Amino acid sequence: SKFILTLPQPKNVLISKTLMIEEANGFYSIPIEDVVEVIRISVVQYDEFIFMVDGYPVLKRHEDLIPLFKLIKCLREEKHKNINLRSQKELVIIIIKHENLKMGIIVDDVHGIEESVIRKITPDFKASPLYIGATYYGDNSLALVLNIENMTKQNLHTIHHVNRAAITAPEVGSTSE
Repeated sequence: SKFILTLPQPKNVLISKTLMIEEANGFYSIPIEDVVEVIRISVVQYDEFIFMVDGYPVLKRHEDLIPLFKLIKCLREEKHKNINLRSQKELVIIIIKHENLKMGIIVDDVHGIEESVIRKITPDFKASPLYIGATYYGDNSLALVLNIENMTKQNLHTIHHVNRAAITAPEVGSTSE
């Protein structure tokens, strides 16, 4: 005899590959389909890749200028202008993309890709629009799953401002802070 048991997937659960990250002693995950690339930049490489455009940090990567945002500042909805990135020994940058817009998120560490069971946040729960759900990290720590669409929308004004300023800047290469 052969038995096949098919269990329906609950509507409030999603199974997806996510990039597990750490920021300010908290765990987060990003759906892998939103991740373009993960880059580590040492202090020695800083002047080669990181520039300031109208007071905002940008990453020059493959002839693209990608605005940079500290994840913790995004989550707290703080300003990103004039942040000091030189204080970190190494920058861990996750380049994310929503539609045709790219932005770089600076985090403390990247822990790898995992198959995640994501519990969606119910509308009854008044959570930030920056999260689409929660999952468990390897050691059973809770990790919030970031909503990249809403994070991009939250920073849309800054992304457009940096892109316009970069076009009119005579030469992107000034690293003065």
